[in-house]
Amino acid sequence: MSIKYTGVYLNQVKKIYESSFPAVERYLSVEEMASSEDTKLYCLVDNNVVLGFMYLICFENMIFILYLAISKEYQSKGLGGYILKWCLNKFNDRKIYLNIEKVHKDADNYQMRKKRLDFYTKNGLYLTDFISEEKEESFNILSNKINFDIDEYRLLDQHIAKILNEPCSVIIRKSKDV
Repeated sequence: MSIKYTGVYLNQVKKIYESSFPAVERYLSVEEMASSEDTKLYCLVDNNVVLGFMYLICFENMIFILYLAISKEYQSKGLGGYILKWCLNKFNDRKIYLNIEKVHKDADNYQMRKKRLDFYTKNGLYLTDFISEEKEESFNILSNKINFDIDEYRLLDQHIAKILNEPCSVIIRKSKDV
């Protein structure tokens, strides 16, 4: 198994991308991801089969994991943890952030959100005390570092907004509802 990206994997990544994320959450095409400045697209590959992928947005000493997905037929085999830990180790000198849907008990899919949070915290990320509020959804912010610098994160968010051609998020301290 290796982690890399070349154009030969484009169609396999597209398939995983489209089956893993609803259209409203697909901000960029795979072609744009592969060619955007300040970004990295990595594939988890075994025998020329893409098992999953990870898309990173880089800014200064920070990385934002926008997408991490494992092909449905390879899920629950430890591959998501494998690629996440690979990223945390490869970029251990940087602050790494990731957002997940806000985990709150009133959500229709609370169990799925909680399971996702448990996965990321089990694999090396920390839940911060901050929420990223966007147009229609709020997100818990996770980081590989315990200390969270809100001003630094806002700069990263501005960079992400520029790449995605989206408005900046509103970053607020969260209430204790997880």
